[in-house]
Parts: sequence; structure tokens; C-alpha cells
Amino acid sequence: EPAAVASSVAPAPTAIEPDEPRWAWALAIPVLLLCWGLVRLGRHVHHLRAEKQQMSARQRALEDEHLALRERVSVDPLTGAMTRPAFAAELATLLSHAENHGRSVALLVFDLDNFKAINDRLGHLAGDEALRLATGIARGKLRSDDLLGRFGGDEFLIACEGLDQAAAEALVEQLRFDLVWRAPDADPPMDGLSLSVGVAVADLTHGYDAGDLFHRADSALYRAKRAGRNRVMGDDPAYATEVGEGSRRARQWGDALTE
Repeated sequence: EPAAVASSVAPAPTAIEPDEPRWAWALAIPVLLLCWGLVRLGRHVHHLRAEKQQMSARQRALEDEHLALRERVSVDPLTGAMTRPAFAAELATLLSHAENHGRSVALLVFDLDNFKAINDRLGHLAGDEALRLATGIARGKLRSDDLLGRFGGDEFLIACEGLDQAAAEALVEQLRFDLVWRAPDADPPMDGLSLSVGVAVADLTHGYDAGDLFHRADSALYRAKRAGRNRVMGDDPAYATEVGEGSRRARQWGDALTE
């Protein structure tokens, strides 16, 4: 009976072992490919970032060079005032803005009295110091958005938005007084250095033409010099059609400013 029972029990089937090495390689290969792709992607991203940084650095260098070039073109190296073309461009913008808002713009044209005598007596370095002294005083009296330009030689221009004739003349009287007061104590002393100034205003009554504004201001400057120098003269309609050297120069300068 035991033998019969044993013979009647069927043997258990043998389990089939999976082919572990084959499955492991089947999984490892995609993982390795994925890792290799990620490494290449990381290198590519790093390369792109490096190129972007280099491009940004080159762009900043170009912008710095462009800014330096603009400054050399638009800023007088001796006094730091704007050059004539730069002042003309800024004046046109200022007049356009003022006209759109119905505001006034005062233009002050001045030059240094006895500048040539100081140059001849004390030398060109003293003349340069006189120019820097005048522009330094002017800059200290002006607001941040006022314009200060050097037309050439010892001749300068100031433009201020929002000032009427009286306020503009009061401003430049302060400038003239300070220069006369400080010039004798300069290094070297510059006795006799003073300002002759002409003032004109663009507004709704007089219009906003740059050439006309300059003509009126420079005609006033010419009258200040004829009257004895070291003084401020305002625009006077009685001299609007005056013929003379000052009037001719005003027309020439006005044309230059509007080129």
C-alpha cells in the first residue's frame, strides 16, 4: 500500500528559473543610454550658457564703447559742458516738450569778458582754468535737467525749462556775481574776469523756434557787450530787427543750432 500510494502521487513540476542575466542587460542598456544622453545634454547646456555669457560680455563691451564714443562726441573734454551739436539736439527736444505742454524755455547766451587778455597775460592754462571756473559755477546754479553747452571758445549756452524772463535774468545775475567775486581768488588770480549775458524766452507768445530764440538771446548778449560788458541784458522787441555784427552772428549761430 505505501508503494501504491507513492506511485499514485504525481511528481511536482519543476519551476523554470528566469534568465536573470538577459533581463538585467535588457534593463541596463536603456539606462546607460539615458545616462549618456543626460550627460551630453548637460554638456550642451553648459556650452550654451558659456556662449551666452560670452555674448553678454561682448555686448556690454560694445555698449561701453558706444557710450564712450557718444560722450566724446557730445561732451566738451575741457569743461564737461555739452558740445554745440549735442546742445542743439537737446534744445530741440526741450522746446518740443515745452511747446506740447505750454511751458516756457529760457535761453541764456554768455561769454567771458577779458578772456583774451587773461589768456595773453597768464597763459593758456589760466584761460582753461577760467573756462572751468565759469562752467563750474554755472553747474552749481543749475538744476539737473537744465542744459549747459559750450558753443566754442569762451562762449556758452544755458537752457532752462519753466523759467520766465525775470527768473532767467535773476539766475544768471547770480552766476555773474559769483564769477566776479571768485575770479580774483582763483589760481592764478583772474582780475577782470566777468560775464556778458543775453537772455531770451520761448513761450506761447514768442513761439518755440530754436533759431529765433537764439537770435534774440544773442542780440541781447551783443547789446550787453556794447553797453560796457559785465552785465545781463534781456530780450527787447525794439532790437528785434537790429542790423549789426551781433545780429549777423546770431543768424549764423541760429542756423548752426538748427542744422
